[in-house]
Amino acid sequence: MTTAQQNDIVKIGLVGGAFYLGYLAYKKNVGGVQDFVETNLPDLLPGGTASPAASVPAALFPLKRGTRNEYVRQLQKHLNVGADGIFGPATEMALFQRYGRKEVASMAELSGMLNTGVAMPIPIPTTPLPSAPAPIPTTPTPSAPPRAAYDARYGLFPLKVGSKGQYVRNLQQHLRVTIDGAFDSGTQKALQARHGVTQVTSFAQLDLYLNGPLPTPSPAKPVNQTIPQA
Repeated sequence: MTTAQQNDIVKIGLVGGAFYLGYLAYKKNVGGVQDFVETNLPDLLPGGTASPAASVPAALFPLKRGTRNEYVRQLQKHLNVGADGIFGPATEMALFQRYGRKEVASMAELSGMLNTGVAMPIPIPTTPLPSAPAPIPTTPTPSAPPRAAYDARYGLFPLKVGSKGQYVRNLQQHLRVTIDGAFDSGTQKALQARHGVTQVTSFAQLDLYLNGPLPTPSPAKPVNQTIPQA
């Protein structure tokens, strides 16, 4: 056997030994996770109690799409989907339909599902609700202006030469002159002849001319309070 052949045999042995040592290290790590699962999983099954002292490896939770372990398998059995230990779309959909979420955050949450069928409650936001908007101020409906202010605003009085409108027409009808709604010199002369004025300054004055003064109320008759003698 040549020296080169001996060297090749030594190299093969070294490479084989390295692969074997790597295999042992991998098996040890997988075995550690598997031992944890086998030790704590019975506590999650119906009738069991989750151990508060159990320390869950970070690699096992949350259970979400892509996770592969025995906890996923137990969750799938609980959800009545294919129990292959792989958290896929079907598992995610079944979990969402039943519990309204797409992952299991912790072993305590998984224990609640398996034992009671109730997941841990989702935290309720503490942000206060917005207050009701302030009421819109309402503008009060203005009351009708007094008659004098109304007449002054729209230039209805005084009625004098040059004025036009229904009030002039009513005055002309009262004065028995041509009724055309235009206060001319003829209307002014008739007004002066009948009432001694050349213009009508207000609606109250016009109403007095058209309808006359309000009747004076007659005095109340005394009531006979004589008590008849028995």
